[in-house]
Amino acid sequence: MHALHGKDEWCMMADDDLVFDVEGIKEMMRKLEAHSELDFALGQSTGGDAKVFPSNEYDVFPLAKNHFVTEFELIVRLESLRRAGINYNSNFGVGNRLGAGEGAVLLYEMRRKKLRGRYFPIVLACHPGLTTSERVALDAGVLEAEGVVVALNYPFTGVLRVPLMVWRRTRRFGGSFCRSLPCAFRGFVRGIFGRKSLGIGQ
Repeated sequence: MHALHGKDEWCMMADDDLVFDVEGIKEMMRKLEAHSELDFALGQSTGGDAKVFPSNEYDVFPLAKNHFVTEFELIVRLESLRRAGINYNSNFGVGNRLGAGEGAVLLYEMRRKKLRGRYFPIVLACHPGLTTSERVALDAGVLEAEGVVVALNYPFTGVLRVPLMVWRRTRRFGGSFCRSLPCAFRGFVRGIFGRKSLGIGQ
C-alpha cells in the first residue's frame, strides 16, 4: 500500500504515455469549484480503446450501466482520501501479479467509505494506445485482477458474471475460454475470501 502524497488539493492518476487535456482539466476544476461538496469526480478519455461514455453528468455511486472507469479518468481530493484512510493499493497494476484493476479497487474503497463523487462528460486525457486491460486482456494476471474486481462489486452474482466476462474476452481476443476461466475464478475467490491479504477493506 502507498499513501497518496501531495500538497495540492486535487490529484489525477497518470500513465507514462498519457496526454492530458489542459482545457478539459481547467473545465473540470471549474466544475469542482462549483461543487465543493465532492470528494472526487469522473471524466472522460479518448484513445485506442474507443470507449463510450454517458452523455449526461450524474452522481456516483452507483455507476451508470456500462460506465467502465479507467484510473486516469478520475480526479480525487487528497484530503478526502486521507480522512477516509484510503491509500493507493500497490498490489494491483502493471508489474504486479495482479496486472490490472488498480483504478477499480480505488473506486471500490471510495464507495465503501461513502465518498461523494460526480461524473462530468469532460475529456481529461488521451491514451494513444490500448490500456493494459485491452492490450493483454487474456494475460493470467489481468484476468485474476479482473476476477477480484468482479468479487468486490458483485459478491453474490459474480459467480455467474465471471464466466460471462471471460467468454466475452476470449471471443473478442481469440483466446481459450477453458484456459482463461480458472485465472479469473482464482481472482474472484481471492476477492471474496482473501481481501485482507490484498490490502482491501482495511
